[in-house]
Amino acid sequence: MEQNITVIGLDVSKKTLVTGVLPMTRDRVTESRVVSNAPQTIEREVRRLTERGPAVFVYEAGPCGYEIYRQITRLGHRCVVVAPGLIPSRPTDRVKTDRRDAEKLARLYRAGELTEVRIPTREEEAARDLVRVREDVLADRLRARHRLSKFLLRQGRAFGQTRAWGVAHHLWLKAQRFEWKPLQQTFEACVRACEEAQARLDTLDSQVEDLAQRQPYRTGRFGTQFRREGLAGQHHQSW
Repeated sequence: MEQNITVIGLDVSKKTLVTGVLPMTRDRVTESRVVSNAPQTIEREVRRLTERGPAVFVYEAGPCGYEIYRQITRLGHRCVVVAPGLIPSRPTDRVKTDRRDAEKLARLYRAGELTEVRIPTREEEAARDLVRVREDVLADRLRARHRLSKFLLRQGRAFGQTRAWGVAHHLWLKAQRFEWKPLQQTFEACVRACEEAQARLDTLDSQVEDLAQRQPYRTGRFGTQFRREGLAGQHHQSW
């Protein structure tokens, strides 16, 4: 690292951005500020912090994504996003505050102890989001099935065959009737939740499979990942 570069640690949250400014010649941060996490505010802060010389910004990958990275790099400055799970920690780090986290990132980066992550393109992020929402819907279907199965079990009704959620199970469910209206309504609501989750999943399966057959995913790293995880070309039972 060049001797005259200032390292600026950023603790990023939904509403705020905390900076920790660590000049190359100092052992501790010389400035720490809290600003709003908004593009215009960030631009003003970046320009202010870099007006005296070059700087590198560093923050943890997290739920706020990579928009701050993209904004800082568009402004012509270096920005590094690091893997949170690979940040070294000590027993004395138990007390966490935003300012301490920003300073810690600056110090560890200057010491070469942080692992930089590869920043995905917007297209790759879009593909990941599609796969993630499919995983969420898959979990929704599992929860809906569990609710229906537990409801039926409380009523003393258990499917007699080994394999559930196939055609035979579907026909068995269709034949179920309950004497009390609230029970029938509960049953129908549970069945409807399963059917709706399956319909959403079928749509997403088709969309992910279509994506996995296109370049660069078909022969690239993401296409291989889709196939390995069973996200492309996966056939589900009826519901």
